[in-house]
Amino acid sequence: MRLLLLLLLPLTLPAQLTLTPNGRHLQDSTGTPILLHGDTGWNLSIRLTREEVDQYLSKRQEQGFNTIGMAALFEGNLYNVYGDAPFVQVDGQWDPDQPATTPGSDPTDTTAYDYWDHLDYAVDQVADHGMYAALVIAFNAMVVGDGHGRKREQIVFTPAKAYRYGRFVGARYGHHDHIIWMLGGDRSPVYGEYDYRPVYHAMAEGVADGINGEDDFDGRANYSGILMSYHPQKARPASSEWFHDAPWNSFNSIQSCPDAIAEVIRADLVLAPTKPTWLFEGRYEEYTFAYRDWVARFQAYRALTAGAFGHLYGNRYVWNYDSTWQQHLDDPGAHDMRHLYTLFTTAVPGYGWGDWQPYDGLLTATDPGSITNTCWRNQEGAPEADFVTAMRSTDRRAALIYAANGRSFAIDTTQLANTPTAAYWYSPRTGHYYDPQDQREHPTPRNVLATQDADYSFDPPGQPARDNDWVLLLIARAR
Repeated sequence: MRLLLLLLLPLTLPAQLTLTPNGRHLQDSTGTPILLHGDTGWNLSIRLTREEVDQYLSKRQEQGFNTIGMAALFEGNLYNVYGDAPFVQVDGQWDPDQPATTPGSDPTDTTAYDYWDHLDYAVDQVADHGMYAALVIAFNAMVVGDGHGRKREQIVFTPAKAYRYGRFVGARYGHHDHIIWMLGGDRSPVYGEYDYRPVYHAMAEGVADGINGEDDFDGRANYSGILMSYHPQKARPASSEWFHDAPWNSFNSIQSCPDAIAEVIRADLVLAPTKPTWLFEGRYEEYTFAYRDWVARFQAYRALTAGAFGHLYGNRYVWNYDSTWQQHLDDPGAHDMRHLYTLFTTAVPGYGWGDWQPYDGLLTATDPGSITNTCWRNQEGAPEADFVTAMRSTDRRAALIYAANGRSFAIDTTQLANTPTAAYWYSPRTGHYYDPQDQREHPTPRNVLATQDADYSFDPPGQPARDNDWVLLLIARAR
């Protein structure tokens, strides 16, 4: 029945991505910059059955996500939902040189359907749902131990084993155009005297050789046509600290607390050679009682307006697929992300994701605002944010300004090509437009320019407060 439904549905497989010539975005086969707009689902193929994989991906597809962050191997208990392990054990330790594969792949035959067959299914389903798979091929502890460089007894990868494992997954999944290869997994590669960079270099070489049909661990590989990066540890140096110049590192990745996101992204974007960067992991909706949809929103807007080419949203209960994950698929933050994607890609006719550039020079205020209490569970106080940040179109005829708590701001119109002709208040919560005349939101734009002060100071609807973020869309086309 499912195969019949797939044949009846219009299926658009995601196109292979490459870097844009300016080194700021990823683009599809037509040269159109793509906003990678993802959800975090690390344990997708580990904790979910085939039916649940389809349920989760169908929901995220419906909600407008186009990328899923997932892991081939995750730390802790390596057995998947069907009781299958990825490797053979030797003397009580997992051996990456011996993937636990069996003949056949019939899901109704437990002796044939193994760990890797189930990962095959999940990877295929991501593509069938029109999304990209940001695949972390070996999550953290098995490469570097715990998050402090300790508990090294968990480590099973040497450079040689990393190469052979990388070659195994590269050969198995390299025919997929929708995979973005991620090394790391919430860890730094160096902890004092322990330097695991050779392991990651070897793993990257193995992936490339597997994709290219080579088998020669010689420190060289052809990385052309392969998108690969490194998933760093939170509140630690970004991937660029360790691997910016690595031949396999196509772009940089950050995992940061919201207060530091803009700073880290901007630092990445001035490095040479120019490479894109993105927020690969941030703070999750429901991380604590105070981390609700507002935090998920302002985190994502902070990343994209700072210059990230994409981001991953995440929900605490969903990424690990605990007993309540299905109840949280429709948490507000997931729906808010659709409005974010619409804003940057289609909300302003004639302007797509590649037409927007960070430009806080539009703002006349000297106080950019700040973000506080967004990193650790044990800090005092709820998360707060009052920053205002801006983007401008490449032709200087459009702008968007995000106010995290709805405080007022003023615009320097000399930074636009023409005098503004229209202004719209866009709600990040609903995707609708506010009309101050009737004090209601509407699904279509309402020009509010005539209601604003002559000095182009703007006061968002409501009073400055948590959960009262707004976006001003400003149009400055010639009359």
